Amino acid sequence: MIKDIVIVGGGFSGYMTGLLIRHTFGSADLWPELEITIIESSSIGTIGVGESTAQNVPILLNKVGIDPYKFMKEANGTFKMSARFDNWNYEGESYHHMLYALSTILDLKLEVQKTNLYDFFNPYSEIGIDILYYLANKDSGEYGFDNLVLENKVPFIDIEGKPQIQKIREGKLRMDGMVNQDLSYALGMHMDAILSVEFLKKACKQRNITVIDGKVESWKQNGKTGNLTELKLDTGRKIKGDFFFDCTGFRRLLLGSVFEEEWIDYSKWLPQNAVSLIDGGVKYKEGEDPNVFTTLDAQKHGYMFKIPLRDRIGSGYVYSDHFIDKETIQQQQLEHWNNQGYDPSIGKQLSWTPGRYKRSWVKNCVAMGLSEGFLEPLDGSALILSLGFLTQVFFPMFHKAMEFEGLDANHYNKEVNKAYEHTRDYICYCHLQRRTDSEYWKYFKDDNNIPDSLREKIWTWAHRPPRGYEKLSSSSKPFGIGSWATIGKRSGLAGGHNAQRDLQNFKLEKIGKLINKICKEIKEEVAEDAITHKELLDFVYNRYY
Repeated sequence: MIKDIVIVGGGFSGYMTGLLIRHTFGSADLWPELEITIIESSSIGTIGVGESTAQNVPILLNKVGIDPYKFMKEANGTFKMSARFDNWNYEGESYHHMLYALSTILDLKLEVQKTNLYDFFNPYSEIGIDILYYLANKDSGEYGFDNLVLENKVPFIDIEGKPQIQKIREGKLRMDGMVNQDLSYALGMHMDAILSVEFLKKACKQRNITVIDGKVESWKQNGKTGNLTELKLDTGRKIKGDFFFDCTGFRRLLLGSVFEEEWIDYSKWLPQNAVSLIDGGVKYKEGEDPNVFTTLDAQKHGYMFKIPLRDRIGSGYVYSDHFIDKETIQQQQLEHWNNQGYDPSIGKQLSWTPGRYKRSWVKNCVAMGLSEGFLEPLDGSALILSLGFLTQVFFPMFHKAMEFEGLDANHYNKEVNKAYEHTRDYICYCHLQRRTDSEYWKYFKDDNNIPDSLREKIWTWAHRPPRGYEKLSSSSKPFGIGSWATIGKRSGLAGGHNAQRDLQNFKLEKIGKLINKICKEIKEEVAEDAITHKELLDFVYNRYY
């Protein structure tokens, strides 16, 4: 029987894990005896200068009863609708990878051209008419609200001085399943790592989650089962538990030191293993406003991430120390910003070994966030993975009388491993865009350095475009078909002539054009009343309370 849950490590993953478990299982009628304890060490601190997240964070905050606006204000945050890729194929190129595919909520009264083939499957879901049309046509536009992003706007409407999230309007061929759906799923969030943790820590204490300041020095395990039973802190205090979460970040205390789980190294496929951070971020110029997107700016020896917070841009240069020294990176980093009229200074240097543990769930312990693995910073993948595993994979099997080994643990570990391999492949796929001006970029193009699972996708998509039935998006596959299609279309690795051929062969050209037309109509309707990102931030920071 599980009564005492112990989360080792604070940070975003630790406190968010505590809040989600308390909200989901801690009700008086479901699990009244549940006690949650979080152990954090103020002497260790939190890694990060700013973190870019996908759309799951605002939604999860709302589900656990935390006002996303209040969180954003406390975390010095901004909204996010896309990631902009700059210079990944050639200098001067720029395109947006949208967080949200508008076509996913379409519920339309459509008549597919009559053919016996569609008596057996739905072409919209199994082929993916929207993505097929997107890949086949250069002028299709992006599949999300790129029109808003290009003007730094958000899908809100001002009603008597108070911004309200917009909803899909009624229109020709639009069914009840989509009319009046709000567009909150189109929004993600940028946030300050340290401030967001402080906010979540306060929220945990308000919800009767015990928070203890201390560093784990030793532990006890059951002599028969090997399960973890007790932790001893540097203060001398002993904490007993029935189930543990390892949220110790790169320290990886429980899985690494206690259970000595095997580490799976991804360095062969992901050579990028270091980042040079800007100290305190890049300060905005006078009159400059935060963007509503993260920028991933390709450089000669890697790429820079630029995360727009309320008062600064959190930035770092991701590279591989196998190919270049940090002094050269730092020089190029400063030159990049100085040439644009900024005057930042170099901050911390972080390094890592990309990879994951063979198992994320070992005995009575589950690792979360950086504790279970880390690949690289591209587009906030660590947070996407961590929160997806917890809510979509772990929660359905979690209960007070659960077994710590067997089918459930095996299933969880398989799903986590699939997610890491899927994300590894997506990161490699991004690096297979056309840039080849250094050893860093050339490394990814070598066939020997491409994972077999990715090589199979590339070969297949050279003959036909990505299909809906591939189920590229799921709890264990956070980067969906739209993500792959965006990179594939820009790099030439997917789409083009074979997508045009399939539209004709499947008799879907007419309906694909109609779906794209409806999406454009919705985008234009939303843009009519959309307010600027600055206007929404001004409301959140100055008038919301």
